Amino acid sequence: MEHEGFIEELDDIRQAEAEKERIIGKGRRDAEKIVSDANSEAKKIVEKAMAESEKIGDEILAKARGEIEEKERKIISKAEKETAEIASMSIPAAVIRKAVDGIDEGQN
Repeated sequence: MEHEGFIEELDDIRQAEAEKERIIGKGRRDAEKIVSDANSEAKKIVEKAMAESEKIGDEILAKARGEIEEKERKIISKAEKETAEIASMSIPAAVIRKAVDGIDEGQN
């Protein structure tokens, strides 16, 4: 009888070992799924963050572009006013004659 008890104990040990391996295997599969799900979620978060950063970058560029265009308009407007002022100035004939004479002398 002792022999039968020993065999039963061995069978119980084998079953326990098989159950342990099954549990360890399930634990590994569960852990791999958790890691996979976490990687998938992390990828989604990164993609969303990249899209947001691109959107913010585009907004910053648009704002900067608008500010530059406004500065350009002001510079052009100021240049047009200065050009109009210069064009409306009258130059005395004596000054023109002197400038022409200076050019003629430089060519001779």
